[in-house]
Amino acid sequence: MAGNRKRSGTSDLERTSRTPSEVHVHRAEDYASLGPLMSAALGGLSLAGKRVLLKVNLMKGQAPAKATNTHPEFVAAAVRAVKELGGHPLVGDSSGALGLTRAGFVASGIAEAVERSGGRWLSFDAAELVKFIVGGLIGETFIPKEVLDCEVRITLPKLKTHTLFGLSGAVKNQLGLLPGALKPELHARLGGRVDLLAQAIVELNLAVPFQLAIVDGILALEGGGSSSGQPCQRGLVAWASDLVALDAALCELAGLDPQSVPTNPAGEKLGLGTMSYRLVGEKVSPAPLRKPGFDLKRFPPLGRLAYRLRAEALSLRWDAKLCTHCGKCTTVCPTSAVERSGSTLSICPEKCTLCYSCVENCEPAAISLRPRWYARSAYRKRAAGTLVEQGEDR
Repeated sequence: MAGNRKRSGTSDLERTSRTPSEVHVHRAEDYASLGPLMSAALGGLSLAGKRVLLKVNLMKGQAPAKATNTHPEFVAAAVRAVKELGGHPLVGDSSGALGLTRAGFVASGIAEAVERSGGRWLSFDAAELVKFIVGGLIGETFIPKEVLDCEVRITLPKLKTHTLFGLSGAVKNQLGLLPGALKPELHARLGGRVDLLAQAIVELNLAVPFQLAIVDGILALEGGGSSSGQPCQRGLVAWASDLVALDAALCELAGLDPQSVPTNPAGEKLGLGTMSYRLVGEKVSPAPLRKPGFDLKRFPPLGRLAYRLRAEALSLRWDAKLCTHCGKCTTVCPTSAVERSGSTLSICPEKCTLCYSCVENCEPAAISLRPRWYARSAYRKRAAGTLVEQGEDR
């Protein structure tokens, strides 16, 4: 039964429903000395000469102190550790702030931290996208080719509560593999049902497997998502090769029922991992996170409507005066939705997959995103935050 725990002779917590997976938990009061922990976390992987994906959690372009994203110094430590083991690190994500991934990498400080550490970062919205069959509830979708080309994949989620899932952990972080508006479009297509979205995320994890998850729980987010949540000091770093076990352990350490986070039972049922775990490392006492309030989007009809509106909140705009006719937009579009006729460009809505690759690859910004009337206020707020916070104290 979820929630049943047994204290072993070495004071490790153990879930006894199945053979437990090891979950490593260590104290880390700040981001200044993460090197030894990162080296320990990666110690079991063979990285020499391999391309290594570090999938961060980039929700929006906010300053690190707000705990919305994986902390830049956490990412930098992971990049350095991969390089020390002979790997070639690539840091990437597609932001939850639609159309603002590239700007989000810069505003959050992650881009600078990666470059300073000798790594490379990639907006999945600007990547070369390839058609990929996940199967199950997702079916066919588009995934960045460089994600699939990486021989080792490591996810670096942020420890934070979530208004729909309860906890945004290691498994859910892979939803960011889907570029642009494919994320809310999937939720809308699944009827706004959180249980089906959880299953789809698990299926995505199975189709694009990750070998390790390392959680940034030094500064966590409690009480909601990127808008309503508040940063709180938790001072822990956790990792595991079993992402489901890691999320289950994080739930209990955060005062949540592991069964209440839908990716946990879905992950165990579909064979991604087990909710049975054994904590190793340092003894860390549970420190409950403040739970988010009730989200009306948990009701499927409202969730479906909200995410359909979000998926379609931005329309593509072409500015003929800025266009240099370089043709890159037609090259990068995975569905050939960008069409040229002489000196005129048009985007076929029936073909457009809402990945925003044409936007992020247009250097003169001739293709841009315009929020529809109902999304103008929310989009301006997110865009302003992304731009303004580049000057904030990090």
